[in-house]
Amino acid sequence: MIGTSSNGQNFDLLDSSSVNWREALEHACSNLDALKPVYLPVVQLKERHACGYELLARFTGGPAAPPAMWFESAAQLGLTAPLERRIMRAGFLTADALPEGAFVSINITAEALVSKQIQELFKQRERYDNIVLEISENDTQEPGVAEALTAFRAGGGRLAVDDIGSGFSNLRDVLTLKPDILKVDRAIIRGVDRDRVKQAIVDGLNTMSARLDIPLLAEGIESREELAELERLGVPLGQGYLFGEPSARLAGEAKAA
Repeated sequence: MIGTSSNGQNFDLLDSSSVNWREALEHACSNLDALKPVYLPVVQLKERHACGYELLARFTGGPAAPPAMWFESAAQLGLTAPLERRIMRAGFLTADALPEGAFVSINITAEALVSKQIQELFKQRERYDNIVLEISENDTQEPGVAEALTAFRAGGGRLAVDDIGSGFSNLRDVLTLKPDILKVDRAIIRGVDRDRVKQAIVDGLNTMSARLDIPLLAEGIESREELAELERLGVPLGQGYLFGEPSARLAGEAKAA
């Protein structure tokens, strides 16, 4: 697999002579300074107020590759669970420092969720009231996921299902989990102000989620025109670079750029 870092440099994940990914990942999993959490606010669109924060990982040591390449190499090397355990620990620390009423959303794969490492980490915390686990639509069908999520939610945790709209065949099964937040795939949000088909999809999803009392969250809002259309459609929550890039600071007010 070939990827490009933010500075334009190419990396081949399978070429161990150019990058020692195992060493870099093991370092990131065991050293606090090697992984930096940053936050993308979840915004109440009507009030322009941040009600939550999605935790994203930025790697400060090792190859200058984008985060997606780190996670891809971790999957290839069987290091997904320890890497996501390290991120989950950062999320727990964030949860303890949040303002009242706010939540932190942490991305997790099915593989990591059902792993012994993550399950043991969960047992170290009594409650998860201000923690949202974010899992993709496709991962909700993996073995053991429903049971693990049930146990997590019994402790007050909440569930956000990502990439809604990218696979309608799974939507009925996803809804049987009764998630707390539905996140619309960014591919549907991109250019929604100019595309009547996308508008119809978002409108339908929003109507359905409102009837089920599950708030809809639009991902990847990047323009004022997209924001205006989502507000017209009545979508309650959103996030995207229009409100600012991921930051190490937990911002309260969210102003459109």
